[in-house]
Amino acid sequence: MRSRVKSLSCARINKEVDYLQQQWPDENLIEIPTFHHTLQLLGLKARRDKSSVSESMAISEQFKQAIPEMLSRCREDSTLGYLGLLPEAVRMRL
Repeated sequence: MRSRVKSLSCARINKEVDYLQQQWPDENLIEIPTFHHTLQLLGLKARRDKSSVSESMAISEQFKQAIPEMLSRCREDSTLGYLGLLPEAVRMRL
């Protein structure tokens, strides 16, 4: 899962978003597989590193708040890499 998330391009993110919006238009975009997997990886890393709950929640919140900007940038340029769009604190934990 980690290598998949690290190697994704915006083209894949755009496909996941389009599919979700077509199938479930009222669903929150955090539910696309890539974002769900990213949150899972952050949780696994927090447990492995024995991070505090507040630290883990803060990193997850940074990720969630970055989603609108990441989606906008992906729409503008589908060749961008997903990993490069993540906030630095999130990227460092993957």
